[in-house]
Amino acid sequence: MIRSAASFIAQNPAGCTIVLMKRLLLLLAVAALFVQGQSQKEIVTSVTGRMWVLLPENCKLMYISGVSDGIMIAAGWADSDRPKILGSRATGFHAGEYMKELDTLYKSTENLPITVPLAYNWCNLKLKGTETNEFLEQRLIELRKFVAKY
Repeated sequence: MIRSAASFIAQNPAGCTIVLMKRLLLLLAVAALFVQGQSQKEIVTSVTGRMWVLLPENCKLMYISGVSDGIMIAAGWADSDRPKILGSRATGFHAGEYMKELDTLYKSTENLPITVPLAYNWCNLKLKGTETNEFLEQRLIELRKFVAKY
């Protein structure tokens, strides 16, 4: 394999240059796609809806699983706050259902600046089913105002 690649390069240097340039161009295009989704400030601090809508489904599921695992780790370390932490979670829902909720939330352009962890918490409130639609809408407005400050 190495010999055939080396002989191809020796026999066809222009063809190798074109292939290499195409690969570099593809790499730059993919990188630009991810960078354009968020402002510089957001890239440094957290993932927002702008990045979320660009992620493939498997990455979204892994992200949600990581957030869920992080909550469980926090609950394991926080003795006095454990009931509060675990009580904030909507039980009986899996990562795919959270993904659908986040996808729906981020369909509205005004929600794109909201960070995924904050949106995840909002989805917890919604999925628990204990809050009214009016409360959920008011909470969403508060989240939009909060992220607009930063």
